[in-house]
Amino acid sequence: VYSDVAAIREKVSGVAGVSVEQNASVSLKYGDVTLDDVQIIGSTPDYTTVRNVSVANGRFFTDREAERGEKVVVLGSDVAASLFGEEDPVGQTIQANNVKLTVIGVLEPKGLAAGTNFDELVYTPINLIFKKFSPSFFARIRGDSVRTIYVSVDENVEMDNVIQQVTVLLANRHEVTTDSLDFTI
Repeated sequence: VYSDVAAIREKVSGVAGVSVEQNASVSLKYGDVTLDDVQIIGSTPDYTTVRNVSVANGRFFTDREAERGEKVVVLGSDVAASLFGEEDPVGQTIQANNVKLTVIGVLEPKGLAAGTNFDELVYTPINLIFKKFSPSFFARIRGDSVRTIYVSVDENVEMDNVIQQVTVLLANRHEVTTDSLDFTI
């Protein structure tokens, strides 16, 4: 669940960043340009560390904006170019479906990594996804369950040690034994 993210960040030593992603498909509109079927990634501020992406212009969202589900968005470089051309997107308002979002940043081009083209995505606080873009009644009922939590490990720390800490922490939080885990790492 989403609250596991904060628990890992606070209680596991050797962690460089913890991020979670919940995505939805939206239509983006700015002026007379519309882009259909754009993936909007709801995440947390550690996304930039964990996924190794950098902001080229503006900034990424803060913990406070993530918690509150503020209506802010960071654009992948291809999306920014498609919507804005040469114009600076930062400070502009776009529409994702019928939700108005303020552009606060644009990412450096990253391209394709592990089957994902980061430049074609847009990024927003995860709580905004839960509030505005959960695709179905079922997703709203499930509430803040998440499919994947990404953890990056400090480079001078033993990976197996962090895996062990995360395993024990989540087993306790999920009230399962280490023999009957309801998650994989």
